[in-house]
Formats: sequence, structure tokens, C-alpha cells
Amino acid sequence: MSDKTRHALELCAQTAAAAYDALQAVDEPASSKDAEILRKDFLSILTLLYAAATKIALSLKPPNPDYQASLRPITDMGGASVALSACASQFTTHQHGPAMRRKVRSLAGNVLHAARHLCSSLASDSGDIYVLTGAVHDSVDRARELPESELATIRAIFRTNQACLDDGLPELKELIEGSEDPDDGWNDLEDELGDDLTSKTLSVEERARVSTLFPLIKITTQLHKKILSDCLAVSLEPPLPLPRLAALEPLSTQLLTHFEDAVSSLYGPQNPTAINDSMTVLLATAADMRRQLQPATDSSSTDVSDQLQNLNISDVAPALPEKTSKWLQLCFAQIDQLSSKCLPVT
Repeated sequence: MSDKTRHALELCAQTAAAAYDALQAVDEPASSKDAEILRKDFLSILTLLYAAATKIALSLKPPNPDYQASLRPITDMGGASVALSACASQFTTHQHGPAMRRKVRSLAGNVLHAARHLCSSLASDSGDIYVLTGAVHDSVDRARELPESELATIRAIFRTNQACLDDGLPELKELIEGSEDPDDGWNDLEDELGDDLTSKTLSVEERARVSTLFPLIKITTQLHKKILSDCLAVSLEPPLPLPRLAALEPLSTQLLTHFEDAVSSLYGPQNPTAINDSMTVLLATAADMRRQLQPATDSSSTDVSDQLQNLNISDVAPALPEKTSKWLQLCFAQIDQLSSKCLPVT
């Protein structure tokens, strides 16, 4: 490799590394462009960076590399790296939303890391040029999937978490029904690893606990699904404001985490204390969602029929349609009623 090309690669690697560091440490600008404009700029820069990586690979591919031809795309990649970092830094929490800001910074960071690795590896004559270029291409392709808005970003998070919630409910049904696969391999694991790492068949009492808690756990997954389908609907006018969206986003992941903990606690041998603890934090997350979707209301009555008679849509967040608001009030009333009947387990 010519000294000029090696120096250009080293400089590009340093530029990409500096752009990555700047992206991590940057302060938010006081104001910025609309998300639509910034996203368009972001995608355009990604196209330039993708093309530069391709041209670098073509010019330096063995057995006959053209070092002179590689200089221009190497320079282009360095310039695109700086531009990508600058563009991603323009997304702000107050104007575009915290979830979208984190997402664009993460995607841009992955691209910059791949670009730096490509140039530094080629400069040191290490690594497969096709693998290194493919890593840049893959990171760019993922970055091109940047959602269009904070709402779209949070909807994607809710969709992913909802799929996991939907997968977890059949596990509880299997525990209730006591269904077992004789060829699931647990017997072999028990022989090799001992009894502690294998699944336990539930006793009648343990299965009864699962059956009692199943409706309460299920309704939390239905709440999450309703928020996704109605409260985060693209067609909702006016949409939920950024602060409310920002508050709901971490609650989705928290709900999934606590749901999984609750399901795990119901496998044998059960520990009632662990079950109660996991259910407490799961319901606390549902209560946090309630505070984001409804104002403080008098919930002294846990009777569903009483609460239905006292429904007052003016007490609910005005952005939500009446049908959705009533559904949420009924849902939270059922959660209150079921939790008072089911918990604590003994």
C-alpha cells in the first residue's frame, strides 16, 4: 500500500473516531430543523457514506488495488462521517423527542464505528476488506430505518415489546393446563446437570396460584396493546404531546421486564414472596401508565359497576377519543378489583 493511501486511511479513521466522540458528548442546540428535514439530510449523508465505502472496497480490492483511485472516496468518507455526526446532533429532546434523539445517535454511532474500523483495519493491513465493507453497509442499512418521528420511534418499541408479551401468555396457559412435552429434553438435562436447573412440575396449589393470577397478568398485556393501537395511533388527532410520549416509552420496556419476572416467579418451585414482589412492581408500572393516560381520580371504590356509572370523560386526557378513554377506565378498574382479590398470594 502506498504511504499516501495509508495516511489517508489513518486520517479518515481518526476523523470517524472524533465524529463518534463528538456525537456522544454534544450539547443539544437551542433550536433545530423539523424532524422531516433532518431525517432527509440524515438519509442523504448515509447514501454518500455507503457509496464511499463501496468505492474504497472496489479501488483497494486485491489482487490489483488502485491506490490513487482510493484517495477520493477515503476523503469522502471522512467528510460524510463529520456530516453524519453533525446532523444526528441536531435532533433535540424538546423538539424531536428523547426516544428519537437516542435512536438517531445510536444508529449514527454504529455507522461511524464501522467506518472507523474499516479505515483503521485497511491502514494496518488487517481484516477482510469485503467483511469490513459489509459491516459499513449493514450499519448504513439499519440507520436508514430511522423512524420518521418520536411517535414512530415509540410505536416501534411498543410493537417489539408487545410481541414478547404475546409470546409469554401461552407459557402461563401451559402451566395452568400442566402440559408437558415428553421429548423436551428436560430429563436429559436433569441427569447431566442435576435437579436445580430443570423445570419443576407444579403442584395443585401452585397451579391454582397461576390460574388465579392469570387474568390479572393478562389484562396488563391488554393494556399495553391498547396503548399501542389507540393512544399511539398514527391517526390520533391531536397526537399525544411529546412529554406524554416520552413518559410512556420507558414504561413499555419496564412492563415487559416485570411481566417476564412475574411469569418466571410462577414456575416451580414457587416462592409466594417472590410472586408478590414481582406482581407488585408489574402493577406499579401499570399504575404509572395510568397516571400518564388519566388524571388523578377517586379510585376509593374497587367495584367495576360503580366506577362505570361514574365515568366522566372530562377527567381523562383530552387527546384520547371517548371510546378509548372509557376502555382505559374500565381496564384500570378491573386491575384494581382483580389485584384486591388475588394479592397477596399465600
